Amino acid sequence: MKAATKDIIEQIYEEDEGPESGIEHWVRWTDEPETWDVSALGIDASAWLIWERFSDRLRWTPLEHAYLSQMYEALRSVDGVVQVNTRDPKEWVVYGNARGEALVRAMAGVVDRMTYRAQTPSGPMVRDAQCVSDRQSSGTAQIQEKRGSHDQ
Repeated sequence: MKAATKDIIEQIYEEDEGPESGIEHWVRWTDEPETWDVSALGIDASAWLIWERFSDRLRWTPLEHAYLSQMYEALRSVDGVVQVNTRDPKEWVVYGNARGEALVRAMAGVVDRMTYRAQTPSGPMVRDAQCVSDRQSSGTAQIQEKRGSHDQ
């Protein structure tokens, strides 16, 4: 797995909406959207729904906990953020008066750092979809970390 070579962050609008709609939607476009793209959608004036797909690649690996911790810290560090909750490993809800672009940049930074870390000898990418599937179906898969909200 190599890092993304195309990296564009921009605000987008639905066809029937424009800046006057008040709905903010920021996206990080890459050359491999199923791996590195990140999106942030303004739910209302003080909440964002943010999602990515990279966490799927770390599911059931030793890097999963580190990734989730770094993502939480990165989102909390964005100016204006007062609370961060995770709905599942790839979907986050952020409360406060933060900018969508800043949230996307923070999340993209973690994705990029973990892509590098997953390729190094100290953190090889060990996710094997068939292995995970076999462990789950045999009942031996265990969730090592309880996932839930990370309120502070």
